[in-house]
Parts: sequence; structure tokens; C-alpha cells
Amino acid sequence: MTEVYHDAIYKALADTLDPCSEFNGTRLNIVEMGLVRDICLTDGHAHVRLLLTDPACLFYFQIVHGIEESLMSLDFVQKVTVESTFDIWWSEDRMSEDASARLRALRSQREKEMLSTLASPADLIAVSN
Repeated sequence: MTEVYHDAIYKALADTLDPCSEFNGTRLNIVEMGLVRDICLTDGHAHVRLLLTDPACLFYFQIVHGIEESLMSLDFVQKVTVESTFDIWWSEDRMSEDASARLRALRSQREKEMLSTLASPADLIAVSN
């Protein structure tokens, strides 16, 4: 696959968001999540090997649909197949630095929000008396 095709494919795949990240507010795409293991382009057929965060991912078909839609928009792609792979486990170290930073920031923000809703020890003592 030429560098031009490679870059165009990965740019198109960046339009496919990880559905779970949409729910949690980070809005991470499958490329920056490290879910795309590799891509082979042969005679207009793009074969994508995908690594899921969970082998029982409920959103697998939604992700596949997003991949197919993104890649079929490229004029040099006529067919798309997606294969999920389970020979290795996904972990956060597969994520891009930017994606990891956004996820850490969200977790930190949520932790602060959660801690701010907890009662202080003085409040607990006053309630128990």
C-alpha cells in the first residue's frame, strides 16, 4: 500500500468513533484508541484487522459499519472487510498520547466531582450526634 493510500485510509478511519467514548464524553476515534491493528489494501479491497477493547463488545457491528462507510467513501476502495482479532488483549498503552491525556483528564475531573459530593468527616460526626 502506498503512503498516500495509507494516510487516506487512516484519515478516513479517524471518522469512526469508539461508541463507548461517545458515551463517556472523550469522543475518541478507533485510530487514536489503537483499535486498528493493520490494514491491507489489494486491488481495491481494504481488509481491516480490528482489536476490540472487549471480545464481547456490544458495539462491534456499529464500529464495522462506521469502518465500511468511511472506507467506501474513498475512490480507490471498492470492497471492505473487517476482521476482529483476539490473539492479544487491548490495553490503554495502545492509545495515542493525546487520547490517553484526554481520558486521564476526564477521569480526574470525574474523580474530583465524585469526591466533592462526599460528606466531610465533620459532617458525618454532626449527623451521628
